Amino acid sequence: MPEIVEFLDEHGRILFGLLYRVTLREDVAEDLMQDLFLKLDATEKFLTARCPLAYARRVALHLAFDWRRKHSQASTPQIADQQAVDHRSSPLDGLIAAEQLQAVLNAMTGLSDRNCELLTLHYIEQQSYEAIAREHGKTPHQIRALCHKALAQLRALLSETGQEAKRGGSP
Repeated sequence: MPEIVEFLDEHGRILFGLLYRVTLREDVAEDLMQDLFLKLDATEKFLTARCPLAYARRVALHLAFDWRRKHSQASTPQIADQQAVDHRSSPLDGLIAAEQLQAVLNAMTGLSDRNCELLTLHYIEQQSYEAIAREHGKTPHQIRALCHKALAQLRALLSETGQEAKRGGSP
């Protein structure tokens, strides 16, 4: 347990930020950080992982997207809680941006774990293809191609959801 506490002291801020950006709720991110601690403490794989931060990030993503799957029908969070909203825009623009972000994150729950992780690392965490490639033991070109395919799948999911909404069905 002391190793995990030390690890979270060093990397907890990064992991909390990731959880917050995926859930868009600070209270949920705090709860998931506790769950993350318990999951890391309960497994030996964490201590023997080639890259403990990558392992912890993967567990955090699973927790966050599992939460999002369970709460996908939840209402749009308040604009004040959104880091992604441009504060120079009108309130209406902020609401639209918040709804679009919710739609994208909800659609990501329909992707495979790998595709969800790649898109999160590159587009939400703003990591370069090179950094992601080092973590996954692949070349930057392979990661770029995988991200491109994952993005195409996400667009297809968003398109399907948009078509269902136009027909009056539930997403």
